[in-house]
Amino acid sequence: MKMKNQNEPQRLFIALHVPSELGRAIVQYEKELPFWRWYDAKELHLTIRFIGDTASDKIEPLIEAFEHGYAEQRMVRFTTLGYGFNPNERRASSLHLRMQCSHAMEELKEKTDAIVSEILGLPAEERRFKAHITLARFQRPPRFLDLKRLKTWADEMPKLPEPFAPEITLYRSELTKHGAIHTALAHHQLEMPIE
Repeated sequence: MKMKNQNEPQRLFIALHVPSELGRAIVQYEKELPFWRWYDAKELHLTIRFIGDTASDKIEPLIEAFEHGYAEQRMVRFTTLGYGFNPNERRASSLHLRMQCSHAMEELKEKTDAIVSEILGLPAEERRFKAHITLARFQRPPRFLDLKRLKTWADEMPKLPEPFAPEITLYRSELTKHGAIHTALAHHQLEMPIE
């Protein structure tokens, strides 16, 4: 694989890695619908902020701010609300699990936008944040029969685990012909919420 020039812009995003307990449960049910390109459990994540191409001289300041900018930030619980398509069922390019956007999740999103704005000068995203975990991508929109099988699958799926996300991660994403390769650049441990 071609080595990345460290002076080139890097494609970045900030996300919560899906805890292994939930990832294993999701992958177990993916086997029942083998006709799509599903993500492995280790690749599953919930994107809090996609940053995009970032100048190399901004990477270290961003990592430093990231490592110190989430002080006393609470963990987020993964609570699923069902599945959905992007952008919609008729023109779907991906399948995702919709997640409950709790108060803790909103706080995490606001803190993330503040860090990105401070270091990179990028404003907060205008579109409403819709928490989700992408499960599969499609070469072409699903056929009617595939959608019918998916709906049966979703209706029969038992309740998924609802673990807390213990940390938030800054990732570099490299696009290859075999798909994206995500590399963690920095982590920050989140605080256990007070019950």
